[in-house]
Amino acid sequence: MTDFERDFLSDPPISRFPAPKPAPAAPAAPAPAPAVAVSTAFVSDSPLPPEAYAPPQPALLARFADLAQVAPTPFALALAAPAGGGKSSALGWIAARLGSGAVARFEAADLAVEPERALAAGLYRALAPTQGELVGAAAREADSAADAGAAARESQDRLDLMRKKLLTERQALSDLQARRAALSETLLYESPGSRVDHFARRMRGGFAERMRGFGLTGDPLLTFKDLTRDLAAHSGASRWFAGWRAVYAYRGQSRLLVYAALLYFLSQGLDWASRHRAEWLDWLSHAHEAGAQTADILRSRLGALDSGATLALLLALVCVGLNLWRAYSFFAPLLRAARLLDEEVAARAREADEAVVEQGSVVERLTARVAVEAQAARDAERRAEGAGALKNPAGFLAADAQRQRRDQALGFLDALSAALKAKNARLTVMVDGVETDAALESIAALLARPGFVALFAVDPSLCGGRAQLRLLQVPMRLDFAGETPALATLDAPLSAAESRLLDALTPVAGDTPRAKKRLRNFYLFLRPAPGGEADLGPALALCLAQKIGGHHEALHAASQGLGPHRAETFAMAQQIAGPISSAALKRAAALAGALAG
Repeated sequence: MTDFERDFLSDPPISRFPAPKPAPAAPAAPAPAPAVAVSTAFVSDSPLPPEAYAPPQPALLARFADLAQVAPTPFALALAAPAGGGKSSALGWIAARLGSGAVARFEAADLAVEPERALAAGLYRALAPTQGELVGAAAREADSAADAGAAARESQDRLDLMRKKLLTERQALSDLQARRAALSETLLYESPGSRVDHFARRMRGGFAERMRGFGLTGDPLLTFKDLTRDLAAHSGASRWFAGWRAVYAYRGQSRLLVYAALLYFLSQGLDWASRHRAEWLDWLSHAHEAGAQTADILRSRLGALDSGATLALLLALVCVGLNLWRAYSFFAPLLRAARLLDEEVAARAREADEAVVEQGSVVERLTARVAVEAQAARDAERRAEGAGALKNPAGFLAADAQRQRRDQALGFLDALSAALKAKNARLTVMVDGVETDAALESIAALLARPGFVALFAVDPSLCGGRAQLRLLQVPMRLDFAGETPALATLDAPLSAAESRLLDALTPVAGDTPRAKKRLRNFYLFLRPAPGGEADLGPALALCLAQKIGGHHEALHAASQGLGPHRAETFAMAQQIAGPISSAALKRAAALAGALAG
């Protein structure tokens, strides 16, 4: 066996041809992340939904919510608890309970900057879906109540801005229409990535030779695009008729046609001479003696007439064919480019047409708005003239834009308040997150209007200042943990004995009209129901008077069961309402803790 047979025809040993390396294994697909189970051990700090919230004192909080529906307006309530005490959840619970009435809710932070405008805008948005006619009338009244001259100038400024915007949009529409009209030229000359541009650049080299053959000079690419543009301007059969210019209109083409015509006539003449040789030779031979000699000479040489006629006809056909081939080789790329241009124009025309239609709609809407603004400006001008407003007031009399917005917002609040009062309706406005005295004072002052019931979520420290005593009528402690007895209904009138007792305790509360009102409100809110302990009501009135008047030592003594701290006041209360036990004083002092301040 030869070396060749031994090495290649027999089975090779493993040592000679090592086994191929196994293909690398495909990387394993990453395992899907295991589903993360939501832990029930952690809780979110977001407010609880009303159905999940459990008030510390359900009956007392329900009474507090009911007070917002029956209290005279304007009226301000406060829900006091330390930070994180559940005030936001309680507000949501109250809002759900007041669902049938008009309720608007705000965050104090949203009313920090320009509170008048922020409050008016928030109330407008909150009431517009259900009370659109009410807030619309209030907004119109606020606008009409503004300074007539300033309103007229502002209306004219808006009209000027709208007219400028309309001119801009009309110019944009004209530009879009111009671009739509020049879409084919844009694709040819200004779109390097278009299909027709790519085709033209690919044909540039071969087309340059055809240009020279046709006597055309200049840049081949630009000339090709110009001819494509001219051809694309025609459509259907007219495009083919336009292409016939390549048969005769360029250099060399008409010459070939002339040559073809001359050769054709030559072939016809030779053919006629061949077919009628006997006649014209006989005529020539009888014409004269020289003609006879010429006829004899020609008679022996006329055999080539048929070949000459055929050759002339073939040459004529060659000229025509060469003309048509040159025309086709010149016209076919242009026709292909025109078709590509048609396809691209059709593809982009829809988008361009949609842009034109959309811009036209914008112009139409702006035109209508300008007409409305023009009418509003004329109406404002007439109102200003009727009010005797100055067209060009002194600079120190003109209000800036921010002041005008503030005045209009206040006018809206006044108009909305008047409308609510006229309809004997009320609007409960909840403000959460009140943390400073300044925020409480500014917002409470804005809501101190007929028809509004304000409900603030505040820290207890904000309820004790003298300034807050005039702002908050009933501040309730949400974190009150004492025992609440059965309470009288909110609309139950005071008895004669209760009225005398409250009047007698007014000096203890502060001996001012505001202190008297505050004592009455506090007592009506926490008044025990008839049929309970007879001395709990008088004891509560005494403790509330001491709380409002700042007699904390007397209130503390009562809460510890140490009996009355001020004997003369206690004796006066017993003289009007009867005996009061120390146990009743202790329970009343604890119940008084349900109110802050």
